[in-house]
Amino acid sequence: MGSKGYAGNILYVDLTKGKSKSEPLNTDVARRFIGGWGMNAKLAYDNIKPGYAPYDPQNALIFGAGILAGTSSPSASKAFLTTKDPTSGTVCTAVGGYSFGAQMKWAGYDHMVITGKAKKPVYIYIKDDQVAIKDASHIWGKDLFESYDILRKEHGGICSIVSIGPAGEKKVGISEVYVNKIVTLGRSFGGVFGSKNLKAIVV
Repeated sequence: MGSKGYAGNILYVDLTKGKSKSEPLNTDVARRFIGGWGMNAKLAYDNIKPGYAPYDPQNALIFGAGILAGTSSPSASKAFLTTKDPTSGTVCTAVGGYSFGAQMKWAGYDHMVITGKAKKPVYIYIKDDQVAIKDASHIWGKDLFESYDILRKEHGGICSIVSIGPAGEKKVGISEVYVNKIVTLGRSFGGVFGSKNLKAIVV
């Protein structure tokens, strides 16, 4: 797109239909709503309509990578997660560090918008333009540390993984989302993952 700091694409994943698509990031909109947090807010405005409950399939999980994520700038690999919060009923954004934001950017995406509900437990696997919704039955019920280790072994050491544990699967209101089993990314968003039968995202 000719703008430094952006990969230039938004990934949309519909778990109900089991389909994904990539759309170009609008340059003008990105300049008006700066960074991962700003664009997440715009995408939430567009995709989370009034009346959607946190555990409705229509509620969106929106991930954004900061402008400096994936660059050589130190301590700048931030990822943002926006959704309707089960504990407050409001649209909220959480911020986490580590490598998820950078891996999103390197895969070619500034943002991800995940909607719908899978028929069975799944996880999303992203490697550049290869996007797959994979069976998660072998990690469903396991804590986020176990599931992280299993997915890391399956997909290699350079990936970054966002995952939930059994509390999120059971839609506990205060369940957490973790990046690489180290950094929290939403202290009450795990139940939204669980409501979508989404165990993890591997990038």
